Amino acid sequence: MAAPVTLLLRRRAERDPQPWQSADLLDLSHRGAAVLTRASQSFEIGAELSLDCSGVPGLGPSPLEAVVRWSQDDVDLADLVLLGLEFIQPLESWPAALTTRD
Repeated sequence: MAAPVTLLLRRRAERDPQPWQSADLLDLSHRGAAVLTRASQSFEIGAELSLDCSGVPGLGPSPLEAVVRWSQDDVDLADLVLLGLEFIQPLESWPAALTTRD
């Protein structure tokens, strides 16, 4: 099994920007992503996030801007939250670093 792809995210706020925190990329499409991160920030539906994907060559401009479309913070996840994100601008190309071949 491949190691998870890690990126950084934070809530966008003009007056009170939040610190960057790590997130594991679980699923990716041209229009969005699912990530798993610590529940140390508020990630309500509609929250605008910035994603620093500089560690994933070819993923697009960094930071990517996204909106939280759904979240799941069940008891089973302890202090983690699963987020469904929609990119403000869809990815123009697929990152070669994430292409797997059998």
